[in-house]
Amino acid sequence: MPADPDGNLWVIEYGSVAKVSTAGVMTLYPLLTGGGWVAIAPGPDGNIWFSENNTIGYVTPSGIVTELPGTTFSSMIFLNGIVTGPDGALWLTAGFTSNLGRLTTTGQLTNTYALSKGSGPNFNTLGPDGAVWFTESLANSIGRIGVTGAVTSYSIPTQRIGTGKMALAICISTNSPFVRKVNQPFERRTDRWERRH
Repeated sequence: MPADPDGNLWVIEYGSVAKVSTAGVMTLYPLLTGGGWVAIAPGPDGNIWFSENNTIGYVTPSGIVTELPGTTFSSMIFLNGIVTGPDGALWLTAGFTSNLGRLTTTGQLTNTYALSKGSGPNFNTLGPDGAVWFTESLANSIGRIGVTGAVTSYSIPTQRIGTGKMALAICISTNSPFVRKVNQPFERRTDRWERRH
């Protein structure tokens, strides 16, 4: 849940973006496409950016919502993660097409980067090394992409095949990325955090 310069928190949900004050006052801003609910992050331009499966949008601190044309992301299906990179651009993951994208704050998708077919990239974060780190849920791996586009994947020791375990979300601590692993099926779900060295 990102915060804006005024200290408000922002939440993405299906059909709207919500601004929440620290006093708990919530203001809803409807999305034009009725999408939303995937990921949300502060942008380098002071706006709050979010993913909507097949498009990307942003909302200004005053609540003006803009959703980019879906045709911009025709090569990226099922957009998941979004994070500001060290280069002042937004970095995206697309689970169905197994690729990453670099988006400028003017709405231009300048590059896409192919991953292993079927790897299913999910969520991402900016690492302490200045690279963007992401989970590859269906490959049970985590990946790293630098601003030059060089991609490296690291397998997680726990076997996914037959166990239903997958790397889902990733965040950073003060000195290394953390990965959230989930056991499926969800009826018998157990969560744990594993530190990646």
